[in-house]
Amino acid sequence: MMRLSAIFSVCATIVLMQSANVEAFGVTTVVKSPRQSFSSVGVRQSRPLKMASDDKDNQFSISSPLDRPLLAVVDTVSLVAFAGIGYAAHAPPGSLDIVAILKTALPFVIAWLATSPLTGVYSLDNKENNIQSGLVTTLKGWIIAVPLGIVGRGLIRGVTPPVPFIVVTLISTLVIVGGARLMFSIVENLVAEKVN
Repeated sequence: MMRLSAIFSVCATIVLMQSANVEAFGVTTVVKSPRQSFSSVGVRQSRPLKMASDDKDNQFSISSPLDRPLLAVVDTVSLVAFAGIGYAAHAPPGSLDIVAILKTALPFVIAWLATSPLTGVYSLDNKENNIQSGLVTTLKGWIIAVPLGIVGRGLIRGVTPPVPFIVVTLISTLVIVGGARLMFSIVENLVAEKVN
């Protein structure tokens, strides 16, 4: 099942990259902005991509968790909460092992944050859009990051995750992360209305 999850992640990544007109394997597109430049690491440039804040008509925008740090914290906390809920469901009553919870959450958090430039979950464009587009963006991040997190957790533990774990993880992370991001979006919109 770990192989199936890895294949799913690679396919989803390729589909997203192709929909954004970025070459998947012969990387020829370089981000050119005041914040990022990969020319120093030997990636050859064919055409620059613009950051989300540079051009509103741009279909593909590169963003990082640093663009929306509060949302990145919400995502991290929601993934740790997912791991905590899972731990509580399987641990003896009254026991609490923070290290085990963080060890379970770590591959999911790393996968979520590492794939965020590709999936655009921290794009500044999403800040101005409606809740529906925020949920679509969350789904794009989830479809890549969570299977990668499952693979990472399997590699850390040295076992292939069982099918029930994969199914429960896919469903619960979508509900928890999606719900947390939805609440964040609602609060963000309310604060923006009061400020304006």
